[in-house]
Amino acid sequence: MRFVRQDQGSVRPGARYRQDVLLPLAPSWDVEVERITAESITRRFLNGMFEGGETVSLKENASGIEVDYVMNYRVKGTFNRILWNLIFCRLHDANIEAILSNLKKFLEKKD
Repeated sequence: MRFVRQDQGSVRPGARYRQDVLLPLAPSWDVEVERITAESITRRFLNGMFEGGETVSLKENASGIEVDYVMNYRVKGTFNRILWNLIFCRLHDANIEAILSNLKKFLEKKD
């Protein structure tokens, strides 16, 4: 997965990114930061195979940092639903696990 910033400046509501799945003929889409708090960031899907959005939240607890990921989505179109169920859902879940695991390790090393 590659995230490419589409505008300049700080990460803030309204900032846009292009997300590309790094596989031949794989999907890509644009997202916009919808909300940022001290503990989370929420992005909304602007186009592509999904409607909805995703939120990454961080919470410190006794054992370290808890990283939560929630994706509220609907897959648009019959062809996209077939591809999602056959291929992309498993890839997405594995990719999210790797991204969040690395984020957690990075944050715990900063303390």
